[in-house]
Amino acid sequence: MMAMNGAPVWAIHLCGLIFIITRIFHYFGLKHRERTWRYFGQIMTYSSMILMILVNIYYLPWIQIFSFDL
Repeated sequence: MMAMNGAPVWAIHLCGLIFIITRIFHYFGLKHRERTWRYFGQIMTYSSMILMILVNIYYLPWIQIFSFDL
């Protein structure tokens, strides 16, 4: 969605990299049964998803959405 909305390539890659790193933290916490890493991975995963949502909202083509031309 970010690419279709016109977000810069660096923003797409940055959000994807953050998401992958946080999933690795979560996996590390599950594998070693350390709650700190697991909770940190969960919180950061949801934070990265919220970041992706906000970037998508920012780059939405608002002119096309609010135009009433058929």
